[in-house]
Amino acid sequence: MLRRISFWNRIIINRGLLILLAQGLISFLFDSDALGRLVFTETKGMQEHIRLKPEFNYLGPITTFNFQRQSFLVNLVNYPAEEASAPLDENGTAKGKRKLDPIATWVASTFVAPMNTDSPVFFQVSPLAKNVASFLGPSTIGSILNSLTRPAVRSQKSEAFPHFRKLLKQELQEIIENDPEFHNNLKIAAERSAKFQRQLDDILNKSHASNKQTPEYQSLRQKRDQYRYEKKYLSSFLNKLLDAWFFESFENLLQAKDYPDHIVERTLMALAWMNTRDQDKSQFISLYEKIPHLLLGDQFPHDRTWLKDSYTAKDYEEEVKKLLLMSKAKERPAYLLENPEKAAFLSHGYSYFDLLAIPEIRYRNITYHSKSQGLVSFTDCMETSVLAFLAILLKNPVTGLFDPNPLQEKLKQENLQMNPRLLEFIKDYPHLNALDTTL
Repeated sequence: MLRRISFWNRIIINRGLLILLAQGLISFLFDSDALGRLVFTETKGMQEHIRLKPEFNYLGPITTFNFQRQSFLVNLVNYPAEEASAPLDENGTAKGKRKLDPIATWVASTFVAPMNTDSPVFFQVSPLAKNVASFLGPSTIGSILNSLTRPAVRSQKSEAFPHFRKLLKQELQEIIENDPEFHNNLKIAAERSAKFQRQLDDILNKSHASNKQTPEYQSLRQKRDQYRYEKKYLSSFLNKLLDAWFFESFENLLQAKDYPDHIVERTLMALAWMNTRDQDKSQFISLYEKIPHLLLGDQFPHDRTWLKDSYTAKDYEEEVKKLLLMSKAKERPAYLLENPEKAAFLSHGYSYFDLLAIPEIRYRNITYHSKSQGLVSFTDCMETSVLAFLAILLKNPVTGLFDPNPLQEKLKQENLQMNPRLLEFIKDYPHLNALDTTL
């Protein structure tokens, strides 16, 4: 005899299918198979208020929000494409090592990722000053896109005349060097570099010059050089950027066919998302103020009240209920196709807001000001792993909140108790989607 499926079991099954449907539509809509890392709750209102002309939809906030963490970019860093024109011998074998094509070269110098993985979890902007990428905030990138998307510039892209390229490089260099956001990021890097230089000087003052060969000295010098910026680095960055941009032109179409259209502009948008401060929607939106000619109506919307809006667990619950109440199967995908922002929210929100899902907390680079050491920066992979373990262990299956009570009852049976400081932390930060290692 067939077992009867309870109402709640049917809800659970349907809910899981809905999430899979949303994730599948994200992949279809945005050519991605993984989702963004930045705070997904801050995307609320972007689809409604940031509306681009149809030919520039590839620069839309929701589209690029998902593109920034797709496996395509991770794989391009780890398994870059080679130039098709590399020399071959009589057997068709490449002579020596093939060069990377210009797009792969630029992406590989802009981002870093662990080898042997296509997971976007650990995908990061290169922290090296010589690669420049970490200094380019959303406003700066908006100014770059403003130049690259002007009709007069796009019309000459396929020609790639040396004189035109030289003028375009000069224009971009002036834009970046005069941008306040760029200067502020350089100032922070200079402070970090100076801190490590002082530590290097202390080592030499306390001992002999031979200590330059010690592991401690070498490590500090490497950290100093990581943040030490020189003007020539920007020139090198722009050369790689323009090499990649012109590589997309008509004459190179056959070589560039494996890339999505406008791959350089898409990658710049991914960089903008990844260089945006946590939960600072206004910083990211400042990018679109630099490209008003791409927006419907040719101007940035005056209403800014929506910048304070964020998605919540209640929004997730309401959206899931709305989809479950749709009687016809075709209604659900149609709704998600018409509302890509909500489709993205459901996909991201699943691990945080769904009662049955395992929380996912992604790692990042942390910077803070220490009284004794000044600016300190590190990658919080271990701290995030501990926090994620606690979130999984202490997620209440009924409320979906960070809750110690179910586990405390079991601990009492073994005459054990939780650390009071952990209990205080859980009380102060019950919402799993807001957890991070800076709390």
